[in-house]
Amino acid sequence: MRRPVTQCIWRQHRRAILDLERLLARAISDSHDVTIRLRQHSVESGGGASEEHTADCAISAVSEKFVEDSSVGGPAVRAKTADRSVLGTTAARAMSDKIKSQHLQRKAILYVRQSSTYQVHDNLESQKFQYAMRERLRHLGWCEIEVVDEDLGRPAAGTVTRSGFERMVAEVCLGKVGAVAAREVSRFARNSREWQQLVEVCRIVDTLLIDHETVYAPRQGNDRLLLGLKGNLNEYELELLRQRSVEARYAKARRGELIIASPVGYEKGDNNHLEKHPDRRVQEAVLLV
Repeated sequence: MRRPVTQCIWRQHRRAILDLERLLARAISDSHDVTIRLRQHSVESGGGASEEHTADCAISAVSEKFVEDSSVGGPAVRAKTADRSVLGTTAARAMSDKIKSQHLQRKAILYVRQSSTYQVHDNLESQKFQYAMRERLRHLGWCEIEVVDEDLGRPAAGTVTRSGFERMVAEVCLGKVGAVAAREVSRFARNSREWQQLVEVCRIVDTLLIDHETVYAPRQGNDRLLLGLKGNLNEYELELLRQRSVEARYAKARRGELIIASPVGYEKGDNNHLEKHPDRRVQEAVLLV
């Protein structure tokens, strides 16, 4: 049976975005040492170096790093290292272009959210990963970091009011926020209305969006395109999960195994079927009806 066209297109877009995220993550991880060297150089020079000179230092630092790494191994290793050097250089330029002094002068907001009360109580590892994003923001240069975790246990499908998200958007509109961050961008919203509102507001006031792998600048066309694709995929993924859940319920109902609530006088047995209550008095009362 042929797969639906929309599902195939969604999977192709998903693979393309995942490949792009892997490349960006590898480039950013390779440029961490460069960031440290640039900060040391800025401190030693008293902050008087221009942005162009800083970018040149980043390129030379990345080149030195990859030349040292490629000194051992054959031509294949050196060729692979050369490709990584180009990625590292590009990431250093992109990072210096995206995060600027006006962003660091404003505070950063870390948005933490889980979709249900069950996840809040039982999926504690996800909470740890989300709160750990504070270290990433500090590493990128922010000193003032505000954590917004009022929406723990609230879904982002647009069906309920999220006071934390609304307060975050209001802070961004006032121009007080240099960056909004989350472990994954799907934490912000899983519906187009709220997602496009956040991206557009960030574009107007020049606020960055940050996840655990990438820094997005909504004023740049490529980043805005990528954010739009991610928003559409997040919304479609939620709709796909809903469809699968409904289809599973229908299939269970057709087999006679769907029990939402047991009628009075009956209980759900081990084989997932209804059985009479073990108390004889209850059975007699049901027979009188």
